[in-house]
Amino acid sequence: MKVAVIGHRLVEVNDIVKLAILRQIAELAEEGADRFCFTFGGTLTDICLTAIAELKQYYDIKRVYYRAIYPDDKDPVVNYILNLWVKEYFDEVVGKVGVDAVNKKDRFMIDDCDVLLTLYAPNIKNSATACAVAYAKKKGKRIINVLNLVK
Repeated sequence: MKVAVIGHRLVEVNDIVKLAILRQIAELAEEGADRFCFTFGGTLTDICLTAIAELKQYYDIKRVYYRAIYPDDKDPVVNYILNLWVKEYFDEVVGKVGVDAVNKKDRFMIDDCDVLLTLYAPNIKNSATACAVAYAKKKGKRIINVLNLVK
């Protein structure tokens, strides 16, 4: 099972939210999730990567990186990513850089995954995360908003 990880980049979270994310990743791994898919950094990504590093001793979890191809095929972070990630996923169909590329990349990743794990605050309007959650709903994907788990 593949899990898309998409959340607001700059959201303050406390230790309760961090623990909820760790527990949710463990639960998903118990359900058979073996691929956690990311687009780029941010609060949720950072917390998930730390949680996955802790849980890898118990589960065979792979990290998958989705990115848009740069117009000149020169990505300044590719060499860095290649050294860190267990598996990379580069797809030319998701477009170039910019806001449209982020939304295309997120839609592409949601289509390719079974579950959306998100850190989504509905009061933050017009965000890529809001677009991703709306798209996942439209596609009938299972959506786990960690913020709903701690209320």
